[in-house]
Amino acid sequence: MVPDPNAVLPATFLAAVRESAGERADAALAGFHGERLRSFRANTLKGRCGDLVKELREAGVVFAPHALSDWSFTLSAEAEVVLKATPAYAEGRLYSQGLASQLPALVAPLRSGDRVLDACAAPGGKAALLAMRLGEGGDGLTACDRAPGRYGILCHTLKLMGATKARPLLCDARTPPPAISGRAWDHILVDAPCTGTGTVRVEVPRTWEHLHIDYEAYVLSRARIQVALIERAAALLAPGGTLVYSTCSMDPRENEAVVRHLLALRAPLEPVDLSPWGKRFPTASGPGVAAFRGTEYGEFTKACLRLWPNHEHEGFFVAMVRRKR
Repeated sequence: MVPDPNAVLPATFLAAVRESAGERADAALAGFHGERLRSFRANTLKGRCGDLVKELREAGVVFAPHALSDWSFTLSAEAEVVLKATPAYAEGRLYSQGLASQLPALVAPLRSGDRVLDACAAPGGKAALLAMRLGEGGDGLTACDRAPGRYGILCHTLKLMGATKARPLLCDARTPPPAISGRAWDHILVDAPCTGTGTVRVEVPRTWEHLHIDYEAYVLSRARIQVALIERAAALLAPGGTLVYSTCSMDPRENEAVVRHLLALRAPLEPVDLSPWGKRFPTASGPGVAAFRGTEYGEFTKACLRLWPNHEHEGFFVAMVRRKR
């Protein structure tokens, strides 16, 4: 029997979801239980997407294209088992990755030759997608993480995906080494550590048990780290450069509040409208939350993108800012 979200999830968390989601609250809470589609993307660093599609269909993998990108596909849990037994999976010619997780690495207008920094890169799925978009083995990409174990996974992912020219670094992006702080970056991704509340599935206790410790304190502790990361990243942007900030959290204090703090600084930053991307997720996307617990976040929230959890993807928040020239 599937547990009732109201019975197993912390009341403080449920209250935050209901307030932030508003009229979407029932649908968002429903998105915390039930089987989700699986998804993957082709890796064009190791071959053409069309060739991969043909190979997988011949291997009996049942999947469907998704509007997110030309490389994105969805499939059932049963089909994913077949997918992961294929040579293409073992050889890194595809990557099993959630649709929402792909989004932050897709929204920025990258060009060949750009200097790109993934500031919180492990386990490496988004970094590998950035490398793929840059081409030439990910030349120009630096991907860092501060945890040695996660850094090892990042290095493995980049190697497997053919991002041979990407540069992994073991460091904390809040206090970056000269290899990062000594240059200006054309694009930076901050997929920040967060409470992970967009990934909750009531059938899987490990996705929500940690929220019972002290949800409110946990949110605020994550937000302090997120503010430090985004402040430092913004200071490294080249004129005209873009910064994407994302989390898999549903709480505005980790999302809109963090971006509001950044835009309130004196740095010459402006929001970039991501609402057109919502058309690729027509049933469960919307703008940022405009207000939460008496705090008005401002007009910039209309430019943000929220994916509310459903049968197709996890909950996610994405915002992008540009440094004025």
